[in-house]
Order: sequence, then C-alpha cells, then structure tokens
Amino acid sequence: MRKLSRDEVKYLAAFTMVLNHLANAGLIPAGTLLHDAFVNIGYFTAITMCWFLVEGFYHTRSVSRYLGRMVLFACLAQVPYERLLSLHQLNMLFSLTLCLLLLCVLCFVRDGFLRQFLVLVIFLASLFTDWALLAPLFTAVFARYRTDRKALRIAWPILAALVSLSSLPAAISPYGILNAILAGVFPLLAGVVVLYGCSGEKSPNHQTFHKWFFYVFYPAHLAVLLLIKTAAGL
Repeated sequence: MRKLSRDEVKYLAAFTMVLNHLANAGLIPAGTLLHDAFVNIGYFTAITMCWFLVEGFYHTRSVSRYLGRMVLFACLAQVPYERLLSLHQLNMLFSLTLCLLLLCVLCFVRDGFLRQFLVLVIFLASLFTDWALLAPLFTAVFARYRTDRKALRIAWPILAALVSLSSLPAAISPYGILNAILAGVFPLLAGVVVLYGCSGEKSPNHQTFHKWFFYVFYPAHLAVLLLIKTAAGL
C-alpha cells in the first residue's frame, strides 16, 4: 500500500480542522451528535501540525524566515478567528509560533537556568493561545523523540490521553466521558497516520504551492466560514 506524503497528511489535517471550525462556529447545531463528532475529528489537526512543525524546524533553510511567515499569517488570521469562533484568545498559528520559539530555545540556548526560564515563559504565554499548554508539550515531546520511533509509539498515545482528559466536561456524565474518550481517538489516529502511514517525503510536484497553501489556507478558510456565518445570520 502506498504511503501518504507529508503534504497529503497536511491536507488531511486541514480538512479535519475545517470540520472542527464548522462545529465550533455554530454552523453545525450544538448538542447534536454531528456537532460533537466534527469537534472531535478536528483534534486530529493540532497534534499533526506540531509534528510537522518539528520536522520543518529541522529541515528549514532559515528559522527566521519560517518564524516570520508564521507570525504574518497568524496576524492575518486573528480577526476572522475571533469573530468566527467568538473567542478572545490568539489563534493556532500563534500557538505554533510559540512552539517554534520553544524549539529555538531547546536547540540554541545552552545556559541551563536561562533555558528553563524561557521554556516556562513560553508555556505560560501559551495560556493566551489555542491549545494552551498542550501544543508546546506536543512539540517538546516530538523534538525529544523525533528520531526514536519506539519512544514515539509510547509517547503518542499518552499525548492523546491528555487530549481526552482536557476534554472532560466539568459536569461528569456517561456521555461526557464517552465524548472525551473519542476526543483522544483522533490525536491517536494522527499518530498512526504519521508513524505508519506517512512516507515522510514531500509531494514530488508543485512544492511551492504546497508550501504556501498551508499558510494561506488558515486565514482564508476562517474568512470564508465567517462570511457564511454572517450570511446565515448566525
């Protein structure tokens, strides 16, 4: 069976993200099974993006340009993100920007105290972003075990279990527990896809398109969904 390229996995993650945003934007009625399913399916995305961020960091020709692109498109996405999802926090690209800074600290800062201090600052700063604490944790684990597939096969399910725990509702109920378990299934599935179903290679054609698509798509899809929500009077 042919394995997926890195770009194909990213497209899959982009699709699951759209489903999550459809539900969280109120375009799928809350309290329905479809709404909860779309929210949970979307949890495939963040952990996958953290993995590819780590891979990108170790393969990029310029970390500064990588960081600049992330900040630019994070800023472009912020207004539609807040208005679409009615959230007063920074969007996922800001989360990934912090994760990229975390990788810089882990790789380039040698002083032990300064390194630990900066890591703490980044984790605290993530409290103001999407996927607070979890995104930098995913990134740190993936950076630590990037070349150790045996360790990743152990670490990935643990990270997926943390997503489940973070999804537990304040008022515990059988449905809430089941829904939280399902929330962890899709990050776990992401691990299966990345570790077993992905070749790790880029798509052989149209590499410039693939590279820029993922930056442009994030703010663009938020803007389109916001237009649909506004037109629907929601």
